[in-house]
Amino acid sequence: MTTGGIKVALAASDEDYDPDDPGWRQQLGALHRALVDAEVDIHLRAEPVDGEKGGVTELVLTLGTSGAISAAVAVIQSWLSRERRRQVTVTIDDGNHPVTYTVDGTSASDTTIKEIMVAALAQTHRDG
Repeated sequence: MTTGGIKVALAASDEDYDPDDPGWRQQLGALHRALVDAEVDIHLRAEPVDGEKGGVTELVLTLGTSGAISAAVAVIQSWLSRERRRQVTVTIDDGNHPVTYTVDGTSASDTTIKEIMVAALAQTHRDG
């Protein structure tokens, strides 16, 4: 795993599924595999949720190059566009100012997602 680059946490959801639903786990697994196949540096992080057995699984990406950003954008856009009810919350935390954006299947153009990633990169470089 690369140590440089910006860290971007993706929390994916779908209004039709609970986080512990096996169908949802398959969909989240497909997103994870697609990012791995696109050679995006990624690891999983589980966040517990009060009152639930499981929790929210975040995909944490390390985006060190414009190629990695482009690959992540393409995968996320493709995954979101398959189901309009899907949503991805993107959090960029440079240690000082976490910034969160939400994109859903209805607003998942590659331009929108790329703007989010570029804003994340700009925020990290401005504050770091």
